[in-house]
Amino acid sequence: KTANEFIDNFLLGACRTGSVRKAGLLPQFLKHADLIGPFSNELGAAFAKYQPDLYTKANQKVCDFLSDCGRDISQIDDIPTWIQLMSVTGIMHGSTLSFSRVILTEEMLKRVTTSDVYSSLESGLASTVGGTTVGMIEDRHVFSAAMQQETIRGTLNKVKLMDPIAKQVLIKYDALSSKLKTDLYNSLCKDPKKFREQGWVLTDHCPDGVDGKQLTITTYI
Repeated sequence: KTANEFIDNFLLGACRTGSVRKAGLLPQFLKHADLIGPFSNELGAAFAKYQPDLYTKANQKVCDFLSDCGRDISQIDDIPTWIQLMSVTGIMHGSTLSFSRVILTEEMLKRVTTSDVYSSLESGLASTVGGTTVGMIEDRHVFSAAMQQETIRGTLNKVKLMDPIAKQVLIKYDALSSKLKTDLYNSLCKDPKKFREQGWVLTDHCPDGVDGKQLTITTYI
């Protein structure tokens, strides 16, 4: 039901999360994941304070809707739980490397061919697969506080009308997440050799727009 339970029982189910932390594995992922519990609880509290009756009804609708997945499958019974699981899987997806997302990096391009010159097939593979990574939408990431008023499929997105208390929760955790990204980027810049060799992996958790493949991409495009 929580982000921690998802990590402990599913994502890292074969090993203990405490051991993973002690070994220094997945440090940036876990730092962002640690924000999720407080974030969802504070956002839920803001919703409840703003419109308590509607919030109660919304919680019930979420529970009823997800219960259609099948008996005893979904344990999501309120909006904060749903927010936690969407956030942790969003961060996981945003930091999951795939061939299509890293094909245009130097490290991967060196492995596409064994020759000094790319064949038309090899260059075509890189350009075709790499095309699937374009079109990133700015500010679309977990904890985003960007209140852009835009038209989505002909419908005006009225997110600017959000309750001020809920908006402050988003601003707070967007700032905390952004600081984690900036701190990591600054530390990587201090070691150019490491950045050049491993940056294509590590920049997933850097500020938005560094290389177009980091945590901004949490909704598949």
